[in-house]
Amino acid sequence: MPYNTIVRNEPYDVTPAMEAARLSALRAVQKLLEPERGLSVAHQRELLSVSLWKWTEAAGVAPHPKFNVRYATPAALDQATPAKVNHEHVWPRKWIIDRLLESGKVWAEDDLRRFLEERGVACIVTVEEHAKLGVLGAGAEGWAR
Repeated sequence: MPYNTIVRNEPYDVTPAMEAARLSALRAVQKLLEPERGLSVAHQRELLSVSLWKWTEAAGVAPHPKFNVRYATPAALDQATPAKVNHEHVWPRKWIIDRLLESGKVWAEDDLRRFLEERGVACIVTVEEHAKLGVLGAGAEGWAR
């Protein structure tokens, strides 16, 4: 597990490469949501989970895009106090996948992109903060966790 010393200390800036990677991840999710894909539900859910990782990591800054996304807690950014960090999905992937698959909904590309932009969000947190999310965040969703 990496330390917060690899987390960016300069302002976050979106690049064209990030948008290209996000578009690729969006296309992967779209394909997995197409009806009659011939996938078992278990395989569909697993591949959607991987695609959501690709979506959130696509918004990251090199050389450590998984740990250099737009949002990070103050403790994760505090390089003066080294701490191990996690890439945390603000809305858990299971929660997102459940919504993507509910009732066999057909997603228009704009609606899917908007949903992923709102809910497919990552935040870098310390391992200590991550452990608290399970207890403090019980019953809460998204940023309320």
